[in-house]
Amino acid sequence: MVVSPAEREELVRRVTERVAHRKVDDALVRSVVDRVVGALATREVASVAGTAVVVVSAASMPDLASRLRAALRSVEFQGAAVASEGRHTVFVARVDAAGMDSVRTAAQAIGARFVVREQA
Repeated sequence: MVVSPAEREELVRRVTERVAHRKVDDALVRSVVDRVVGALATREVASVAGTAVVVVSAASMPDLASRLRAALRSVEFQGAAVASEGRHTVFVARVDAAGMDSVRTAAQAIGARFVVREQA
């Protein structure tokens, strides 16, 4: 997985905010984020031909995964995972390339953000 400089800076900002009450040095936060980003960049990702990893995120929507599944009964989500942090919910799954447009349309219909992170 490749992380852009903007995504890296966003990670640094979010981690810094999370540990602000512990008075963690900014240089240490940057070092840890760099190590994690480096590990992600060198990690081998098994890709399956004709699939894509999609990320759907939304604020104030804890039932994001169930809304997507209900709207997309014909799309098979492989390795789906959902996580929440504060008001934000993120749903990640591998889908067939044929179902990607359906996921994009459903995400937009419920007011969520859609991103393709990896495509094979």
